[in-house]
Amino acid sequence: MKIDFTREQYRNLLGYLVIANSVLGPLGDFAEGFEDEAGAGQDLEDYIAQHAPMFDSIDMVHNHDGLLHVDDEVIFQVMGEVMDEYDDLAFWDQLEDRLVLRDLEKMAGEIDDLESVEHQLRKDYAEEFETNGLERVQFKDATENV
Repeated sequence: MKIDFTREQYRNLLGYLVIANSVLGPLGDFAEGFEDEAGAGQDLEDYIAQHAPMFDSIDMVHNHDGLLHVDDEVIFQVMGEVMDEYDDLAFWDQLEDRLVLRDLEKMAGEIDDLESVEHQLRKDYAEEFETNGLERVQFKDATENV
């Protein structure tokens, strides 16, 4: 099978593999059950990197022991442009989700319309974080409840 790519498509594909492997790599290292996916992702990235000269993209790779690998500068550039933004969005989304779930668990048995309460909590947290970020987030001393 042969797939034809333009130079731009090839460069995008290599960047997308870097992004995918920035997630799969740590999962393979630190989360059980992702070793195969992480290895396969890295293998695919390395395979695609071998074709950089065919797509006038040698600037994206470096030679290490006769094999081409995505250059660290490219990785840092892609990570800076995409993953930093993604991590920021994921942080706020996870924080909102976890706080809503916490609040709903505290209200268990006290509310009739779970869906509307959940919707309102999400709206309230989204507005709070949009307006104030973490400025008003505080942690109680665990001994206060004793």
